[in-house]
Amino acid sequence: MAAQVTTILLDMLIIYFNTTTSTTHMTQDPDAGADGAGTIKLLGSLTNITTQGAHDTLTAANIDSQA
Repeated sequence: MAAQVTTILLDMLIIYFNTTTSTTHMTQDPDAGADGAGTIKLLGSLTNITTQGAHDTLTAANIDSQA
């Protein structure tokens, strides 16, 4: 994914459905595109989302953060 980023040092939050584990994963890359390899870190797995259909209903309104 980082190889497709053309803006160097762009901080990205990536949420995707892993079809192998049937789980939605939330990852972060603080310097996407800097070296073409990325430094993606897994922030968490949403284990209650187990289907692509459920993942597709996920919106920004469903996500909250705490400092």
